[in-house]
Amino acid sequence: MGFQFQSVAATSTHMIDALAIDYTTLGTLIGIYMLPGVVIALPGGMLAGRFGDKSVALVGLALMVAGSLIMAAGDDVMLVGAGRLVTGVGAVLFNVVATKMVTDWFIGREIVTAMAILLASWPLGIGAALLSLGIVAQETSLAHAMLVPAGFCAVTAVAVALGYRSPEAAVGPANGAPPATKPVRPTLREFHLISLAGLIWTTYNAGYIIVISFAPDYLTVLGFSAAGAGLLMSVITWMLVPAMPFLGALAERIGRPWLVMSISFAFSACAVLAIPILVAPVPLFVITGIAFSMAAGVIMTLPGALLRPESRAIGTGVFFTWYYLGMTGLPPLAGLARDLSGAAVAPVVVGGLVMATTLIWLGLLRLGRSRSSSPV
Repeated sequence: MGFQFQSVAATSTHMIDALAIDYTTLGTLIGIYMLPGVVIALPGGMLAGRFGDKSVALVGLALMVAGSLIMAAGDDVMLVGAGRLVTGVGAVLFNVVATKMVTDWFIGREIVTAMAILLASWPLGIGAALLSLGIVAQETSLAHAMLVPAGFCAVTAVAVALGYRSPEAAVGPANGAPPATKPVRPTLREFHLISLAGLIWTTYNAGYIIVISFAPDYLTVLGFSAAGAGLLMSVITWMLVPAMPFLGALAERIGRPWLVMSISFAFSACAVLAIPILVAPVPLFVITGIAFSMAAGVIMTLPGALLRPESRAIGTGVFFTWYYLGMTGLPPLAGLARDLSGAAVAPVVVGGLVMATTLIWLGLLRLGRSRSSSPV
């Protein structure tokens, strides 16, 4: 998914030339990968509950392959955009189901580490695309570059078809009742708690994406070269790949998820908000990346902790619906702050404030759990 998401940005120069588009259109092609999640994430969870995780995962992967093939065949922006939209629909289905599959397999044992490894694949894919797809497009063609993510998705589909099986614990409720024949809706309390968890995941990610996206512009104002600013953000992104699993395993060993999340959110937000104040922003960006990595795996254990096994499919869809809403709507606010203020640091501050709201959602989630004697 990370590799396919970055395929447009990694070949941006070639795409602008081949399709005769401007940067606004390019940005639209990048962003519409996330757009389907606003309406597909919840139905995706319901479909997984009804037809099974493996079936929905394969449908998602098939759409990801088909979308990339359409993009490879497209010679105008409308066809390429349609292909990009198809890949986004498939990615949403696969993302929701893959998260639930990992939860079902690892709930109660190494779940934080497992989730951290899953999440580390995102920056790994982005970094791999940045290193390779531009070269492929330059040495061959843009169409060939679009075929590479199609190939990866096809290989993944074969691996899932041949190798994946659902764990026995995911068949039905833990008390040994017969397996559910249809997805069970979350209770009102579950919906409230999983929505707060979804808001945590949303602002955690959106805040960081805003900072990483707009930081190069700010760094060039401070005297960095464009290449140097981009390289710094790239290095920080690659740093997340080993940091997420390592810090996830450490957090699991500590065994205090609420404390880990609180420290991660507080340090991330404070480091970002201190950037305009201090004259040496580079260490603060590094601190932000490290602090950000601490909580990733822990946050993704929340659906498993807050939802019953039989309501987990639909509840995970609710969780990701909030995520896609925020990822679609919050980054433009940072751009608006840049346009209205004229200050390159304004979007960075917006990113820090967005990251700070994770502490609010975390507090409300803890309060919501403590008000009920229910084990969920």
